[in-house]
Amino acid sequence: AEARDLGIQVNVADQQELSTFIAPAVVRRGDLQIAVSTSGASPALAASIRAGLERQFGAEYALTLMVLRAARTLLRARGSDSQERGRRMAALVACDVPAMIRASDRPALERALLDNLGADLSALGLRPSDLFPAGDAQMSPRPE
Repeated sequence: AEARDLGIQVNVADQQELSTFIAPAVVRRGDLQIAVSTSGASPALAASIRAGLERQFGAEYALTLMVLRAARTLLRARGSDSQERGRRMAALVACDVPAMIRASDRPALERALLDNLGADLSALGLRPSDLFPAGDAQMSPRPE
């Protein structure tokens, strides 16, 4: 009551009625943030759900968001209108960029970028080493 009277936020984890806010369980992967709350009903369930999300959304999602942010910036710089940007970004997301990064499949990612943006990693200001550990990225076959 004293903290509330002083305008200080209070969180009493096991007594929701005494709290002025509830802290959700949060999964962070770079710019991706996923919050889970049970509104204080079961912090254990929120933690369990968060653990499942942590397994489902790995580090590749942070890297995916690097690619998507750079792609969106490129489309804006080109003067694409919001509908065109939305269409191209949705098509790129549908390619499952996280799976490409997880598999270190650089050729597939480059193809998806070229097909949907008409650009490659370098046009986005990214280097393969930003996304793929050294030696992990599958290389595109050299033309004969």
